[in-house]
Amino acid sequence: MFKGAFRFLSRAVLVAAFLSLSPSVSLGAGGGDLMVAVVFGFKPPMERIVEKYNESGVKLSVSYGTSGEIARQISMGAPYQVFICSDRRWEDFVKSKGLVKHGFEIASNPVVLWTPKGKKPLELKDLPNSKIAIPDPNTAAYGIKAREYLEKVGLWNSMVSKGMVIMGGGPQRAALVAKTGMADGAIIGCSVAKDMKEGSFVEVPVKAPVFTVLVLKGASREAEALAEFLRSRDSVKGILEDCGFIPLR
Repeated sequence: MFKGAFRFLSRAVLVAAFLSLSPSVSLGAGGGDLMVAVVFGFKPPMERIVEKYNESGVKLSVSYGTSGEIARQISMGAPYQVFICSDRRWEDFVKSKGLVKHGFEIASNPVVLWTPKGKKPLELKDLPNSKIAIPDPNTAAYGIKAREYLEKVGLWNSMVSKGMVIMGGGPQRAALVAKTGMADGAIIGCSVAKDMKEGSFVEVPVKAPVFTVLVLKGASREAEALAEFLRSRDSVKGILEDCGFIPLR
């Protein structure tokens, strides 16, 4: 009895510890739920997918974070069974730990420069004289892509040194920074820009992040069933396209 109680307590303490270490990750966990970790950039379609999947009778407990945050949590023993990742480096990191059972690419989503409502729509040529918000350039796919583009056009060092780049969190945070007037615009994913339901955006000419569904080691039959649901083109294609994604299956 005590051994079983200890396992339950350890699981609860572990989840609480991850929440305290990563305040940008939101967790709606409940006992017995299928725990899924999803990058912020996939949040718009995932919210709709959860509603649709609930019809199967399996309750999903979805956590959101950057690829790097979630990958580190998984490597430390976080009890997720499925991880939707958007950065190959962090995907490889989890695989290198022997924690991935199998996976597949589900969709890509373009990188865009978004301008909030009420501001003059930004174009790429306006970047040198604009304050821009971007996700974390170390752990978030769209932050990494934003830095990649700004470095390619020779703007990164000068903009950072002048305090013209506000960095941190995921794409939703970057959009909020711009929306509240702290920045002129944000470099984020197309899905998040569309989810803002206001403002305008132009595509940034950089390779779009590819989102991968990873079924983690020790995953249950319910986790495998969710993966098959996501793998099915008919199940999620319409949702992905509505959210600005390009389905890859």
